Amino acid sequence: MRRIRRIFAGILIVTLFAAAGIQVRAESAAGFRDASEGRDPYRPVKAESYTWGDFDEIRILRTYQLSPADDPAGIPTNDFEDNGWVYHMTEMSGEEVTATETKPLTRTVTLSSETDDMEKILRKLDGEIRAETDDGYAGTLRLDHKSVRVEASGYDTRSAPVSVTRLYPDLADADLSLIPKTIEDGGKTLTLDDVKWESSQQADATGAFMRYSASATYLGTSSTRYATGYTVTADYTGEVTRSDVEMITWRVEFAPVREAEPVEIPPEPTVEPENDSPEDFPETAPTNVSETSDDTKEPENTDNSTDFEAYATPIPTETSPAAVRVTPPERSTPTAPPVSTTPEYTRTTPDFSRLIRSLLSCGLLLILAGALYLIQKRKRSKGGPDQN
Repeated sequence: MRRIRRIFAGILIVTLFAAAGIQVRAESAAGFRDASEGRDPYRPVKAESYTWGDFDEIRILRTYQLSPADDPAGIPTNDFEDNGWVYHMTEMSGEEVTATETKPLTRTVTLSSETDDMEKILRKLDGEIRAETDDGYAGTLRLDHKSVRVEASGYDTRSAPVSVTRLYPDLADADLSLIPKTIEDGGKTLTLDDVKWESSQQADATGAFMRYSASATYLGTSSTRYATGYTVTADYTGEVTRSDVEMITWRVEFAPVREAEPVEIPPEPTVEPENDSPEDFPETAPTNVSETSDDTKEPENTDNSTDFEAYATPIPTETSPAAVRVTPPERSTPTAPPVSTTPEYTRTTPDFSRLIRSLLSCGLLLILAGALYLIQKRKRSKGGPDQN
């Protein structure tokens, strides 16, 4: 039983680590994907500097990737400062990035012919044709010789006279009733048109007698059905391609034109309280302290200069009490942040709550499976000693 517990503990640990790795990779991939989908097209995907010319002038090259729907006028081309120099745009160029798609295509060509002779028909067919589709595909298709078909496009009937002669020899008399009025010849019915007679005298033991021969001419009409023309169909097969512009890569080059002027920050103005000049204080007669009664109260100090005692410096005058000039503490001069030529990229932080939920789910499933296995093991061990 201890060995089984150790095996289940090892499986549980390996599963937890695997689930943690899968979850972290999934969250990282999702973060990078979300950042790329929400990317500002007018932020450079790459910014680099290089030296140019005999004096090793440092130039800056920024690269942008825009879709065909984005307007390149939105690319920033204004002057900027970097490392104490003012940079000005010198060149801007774009390059299309295309993707090619291919698919098979079959086109059927139909034409008319006066003959069904295949050799003559093949001479009339082109070996290759140019094909274009409505969705932008284009390419060259070749003739498939096995697909050529010839069919009659129409029929007509042609009639012609037919004449047949039949001989009827050894007739006893020159009588038309002995000659057939119609005959069948080649599936056609012919009608008697003319009879020519010939006679000859013959003799036998009884005496001499006359014999007749008839040459009968029969006339009729023969009808023939023939094709008036032929229709030829042939297939052309091949592959057609389409090229689409996926994005346009724009490169903007900046060169230094002059040194940047130092930025002077004006000093903070000196703040002086009101009524700080000697003229603002009225002249008063001296007061005899000994003549003042005990009931007389000292006047309250309404001067706000006590709020600035930490920074006050007395300025004595002849006709007024000490005036106070307030000098504020010195402040640190703010400096502008340095201009960076490297584009910023964002990355989404993985959601650790989802990772913890996944780990807990895997652990609970494994614990449940182990408990079921132990229950089955105990049931089996009741019938005999534990084999483990």
